[in-house]
Amino acid sequence: MQASKNDLLIDTLCNRLYYRVRMYRYQLGMASPRAKRAFREHSHIIEAIEAGDGELAELLMRRHIRASRNNIEKKLTTET
Repeated sequence: MQASKNDLLIDTLCNRLYYRVRMYRYQLGMASPRAKRAFREHSHIIEAIEAGDGELAELLMRRHIRASRNNIEKKLTTET
């Protein structure tokens, strides 16, 4: 994120969103099956960025965020 030199992206992901995500990671646990999939998703996103394929990186990131959101929603609705 820092390497992007995009102030909005850095502020959003490093400041505004980071602490919320951290809270959910703590509550849902990093040893879950979702965590393993998330690490693989991160690897694919990084590979796309390294290959200079911004379109693929964006697509993969959007999918990753959607899967993470769905996982959080599922966990929150099954616990109530």
